Amino acid sequence: MCSLLSTALSTADKSYVNIKLVKTENKYLKIKDSKLRDGDGPFPDGKGVTCLTAIRGTPGFSDGQHYWEVSLGKTGFLKHSWWVGVTSAAEIPHDFNVSTNTSTGFWFLSSSHDSEDCLQFSTEPKVSLPAHERPQTVGVYLNYDSGELSFYNVEAQRLIISFTATFRGEVFPLFNPGKDDKAPMEILQRAEQTESNDHGNSVDLAEGPSP
Repeated sequence: MCSLLSTALSTADKSYVNIKLVKTENKYLKIKDSKLRDGDGPFPDGKGVTCLTAIRGTPGFSDGQHYWEVSLGKTGFLKHSWWVGVTSAAEIPHDFNVSTNTSTGFWFLSSSHDSEDCLQFSTEPKVSLPAHERPQTVGVYLNYDSGELSFYNVEAQRLIISFTATFRGEVFPLFNPGKDDKAPMEILQRAEQTESNDHGNSVDLAEGPSP
């Protein structure tokens, strides 16, 4: 099984693409290059993670196979609240009342402070997965043509979940660093493809160790 998963991850890795964050003036986010974390608030809603701190990436995809990786920190300083996935929303609605699930164009894996023992996928109702080990790096593999969206624990070379959907129109990478979680998430860049980035909300994310 490990060999099969390693082969699947290696195949996905051949489709690696560098994802950039869109420019935003979202006051609930702090962004520096490819790192992001929540702003200092105050937030108008409760403890749950919502679209207030969500941001999409670029480019968008309407065909083909694509793979990217997201760092969620290091051992001892892992994020507890986050979303990682894709969305068909060209603009993220920064409203805590927005319904975010597969039926509204949001396909993502998530973690929260309230559910330390599991990860969730954004179906309605949500699919919960036992979190025997929390991922340090999540790999996202999108095969638009076959409607496959898979998430990998990169360090463990383990498939977390694979989901099948019918995508229509362009879909974009989706990220959310959660709230009250100072550990930043980072969209990992491959050196051979790295380009100069220019993002909004450029701030120092020196609070806590870097992922």
